[in-house]
Amino acid sequence: AFAAFLQLSAGSFADVGLYFDPTHPTKAMADAAATVASQAPLLWLGAVAVGAIVPLAAAFLGRRTGNWKLWAPAAIIAALVGAVCMRVVFYNLGLSVFMFY
Repeated sequence: AFAAFLQLSAGSFADVGLYFDPTHPTKAMADAAATVASQAPLLWLGAVAVGAIVPLAAAFLGRRTGNWKLWAPAAIIAALVGAVCMRVVFYNLGLSVFMFY
């Protein structure tokens, strides 16, 4: 019932210009251009490159070389670093993940 209510009431929040965030339903929307400001290098290098591309490359190298004991921890650490970078970007911008829906 809660999920159905959230889906059905999402349009009313978008009409009045507020986030549809169940934890902050009255938070004003941030400018979309703010997501590409000075935080762009941290987002693209930290979250995308380190958090996504490095673990993918480590998985391919682990499969090709057969040395999973070396590449699996590298992939896990890179994914965790990318997740932290993504959280720092959201914190610095004052946004929530709902901005990107």
